Amino acid sequence: LVMRSEEKERASFAMAGPSGEKVSEAVVSDLTLTLVTLAGQEKVEQVPSNATVEALRSLVHELGARKGLGYPAPEKQRIVYRGREIKDCTLEQAGVIDGSSFVMVEKRSVVDSLSQPVIEKSPSKEVIQSMTRRLAEEKGNLTGR
Repeated sequence: LVMRSEEKERASFAMAGPSGEKVSEAVVSDLTLTLVTLAGQEKVEQVPSNATVEALRSLVHELGARKGLGYPAPEKQRIVYRGREIKDCTLEQAGVIDGSSFVMVEKRSVVDSLSQPVIEKSPSKEVIQSMTRRLAEEKGNLTGR
């Protein structure tokens, strides 16, 4: 399931000052993104470029629920874009553009039966980079890292 970039939809909005005058105007683009998980890839459409990473996590969770894929709750997701985890920002601030791919992995709990911390491994940085590289090769946009 390799996603093809779809045409951006643009919505313009104006912020008004106290007396109703136009202060600034911004353009918000809807993005079509590819979600990459260990189970495969899914297309995520109509994500506003000014959406927060937390909002993206919620969209991913809702997508999983609609398709019966069992994606983790938003607070248990790690979102990785271009090899780095992104959090506490907007997609625009993270540099996400239309047609981008991102990786979602589950944060793991760490407790065993003896109540001693046990760290369960998430996919390693190398595995995430390998998945990202393979996807970029498939899409034909591999950059020389």
